[in-house]
Amino acid sequence: MKMKINTTNIEKMQVAINAAQAKATARTVNVATVSELIEVAEKWLKSKGIPKSCWLGSKFSYAEHVNCNSYSKKSFTADSTEIYIECGASGWFLTGVRRVSLATGNNSTSDYNVRLSELARNSAIENFKKSLWKI
Repeated sequence: MKMKINTTNIEKMQVAINAAQAKATARTVNVATVSELIEVAEKWLKSKGIPKSCWLGSKFSYAEHVNCNSYSKKSFTADSTEIYIECGASGWFLTGVRRVSLATGNNSTSDYNVRLSELARNSAIENFKKSLWKI
């Protein structure tokens, strides 16, 4: 579901989340999950030394994965709600919500994905190069 909802508009976000999840009861998200993803995104961007002025266009997504037992040879899939956020000029936007089937192969409890804007990527690379010169 393609959308662009400002994350300050809680009612619209909840309607979009409810529509995507329908009758799902496991591995679901809510408005608080979106807020937590924004906190994780901002903390991650700051940890890479990317200035706030370069965040524009950076995208993050989150979907909860299922852990499987290490002794289990079988892999299975489970449905989870995946959310997408993007940093815009006036703040963060919810840009997508959908149910996806995820495999248990990676044994992680959650899955965060990052897609940096070109400006943010260049800033992160410059900061990395500067850190190498300090060694």
